Amino acid sequence: MADFRVGITCVNSLVGQGIVKSLRACDLDGRVELTGFDYVPGTVGAQWVKPTFLLPDILRPGVTEEEWLEALMARILERGLAILLVGIGFELPLLAKYREVIRERTGCTVLVSPPETVARCEDKYLTYLFLRDHGLDPPATWLPEEADAVTYPAVVKPRTGTGSKGLRVVRSRAELDAALSVGQGLMIQEEVGSRETEYTCGVLVFGGEARSIICLRRTLRDGNTNAAWHDRATPPAVEDFVRRTALSLDPFGPANLQLRLDAAGRPRLFEINLRFSGSTAMRTQFGVNEPEMALKSLLGLPLPAFTPRFGRVLRFWEELYVPEGA
Repeated sequence: MADFRVGITCVNSLVGQGIVKSLRACDLDGRVELTGFDYVPGTVGAQWVKPTFLLPDILRPGVTEEEWLEALMARILERGLAILLVGIGFELPLLAKYREVIRERTGCTVLVSPPETVARCEDKYLTYLFLRDHGLDPPATWLPEEADAVTYPAVVKPRTGTGSKGLRVVRSRAELDAALSVGQGLMIQEEVGSRETEYTCGVLVFGGEARSIICLRRTLRDGNTNAAWHDRATPPAVEDFVRRTALSLDPFGPANLQLRLDAAGRPRLFEINLRFSGSTAMRTQFGVNEPEMALKSLLGLPLPAFTPRFGRVLRFWEELYVPEGA
C-alpha cells in the first residue's frame, strides 16, 4: 500500500516523462502511487503510469473550462490524490486559475504558482517589465510600435510560447520589418551572448527559500534540450543571479530560467517557465532530483541532500514494446 497518491498531468509529454523517471529514481519509488492524465490514448506515459485517464481536450474548440475542470476533479477525488504535478505548459494558466477551487473541493494541492505570477511569466514582455523593475538587467526589449528604437542584432519572438518557436534573428530594419509582418503578438529583444554562453537553470522555491538550484549549458534540437553539460566552471554569478531572480519572483515550486552571459560576463535572462523542465530527467542524472525535492517539501518529509555530478547527459530515442491486448 502506497503512502501517498500523486497525479501527473500530460504524463506522456517530455516534462511528464521526466517527472516519472525522476520519481522512479529516488526513495519515493514504491511509497508514491502515481495517477496519469493525458489527452491522447495509447502513449508510453500511459504504459508507465497506470491508471492514466484521458481529459477533455481543452485546446479543441467547443471544450469548455468547466467540462475540463469537472473531469479532472472527478478523477482527483476518485483516486484520492494529495498532490497534482503539471506536465505541460499550456495547462499552467488554467491550473493556476482553478488551483484554489481544486484544493477546496478535493483537498488536492496543485503544484502551480498563483495566477498573477504565471501571467507574468507566460507573457515575455511582462517578464521583461518585471525584471527591469526589479533591477535584474534584462536584455533591452521593444514592442513593434517601438521599432525605430531597436538596436541590432535583435531577436523577434512571440510574446507567448516556449522552445524557441517562432524566433528570428534580425540585423537590419528591413529584416525587422519582414519579421514583424508575419504575425501578431510579437516583441523584439536585444540579442546577447551566444549559444556557447547560454544556460538553462532550474530552481525550486517554497516559503521564500530556494531549495535547489542547478544551472546547465545545453544544445537544442527542435526546441528541446538534446544534450546538457553540468560544469564545475560555471561562473558563481549565474547561480547567484538565479537565486536572486527566483526570490524576487517568489513562485510556488519550480521555475526554469533561460539566460545568456553577455560580453561582460553578466547573466541576462530572457525567459521564465513556471513548471518542471523538459530537462528534468537530465537534472536527476546530474544528482538534482527536482520532483523528489518538490514532493518531499509538500509532504513534510525530510529533504534530500543532493550530491551534484558533473559531466554531460545525452538524450536518445528509445522504443517500448506493448504486447497485444495490453
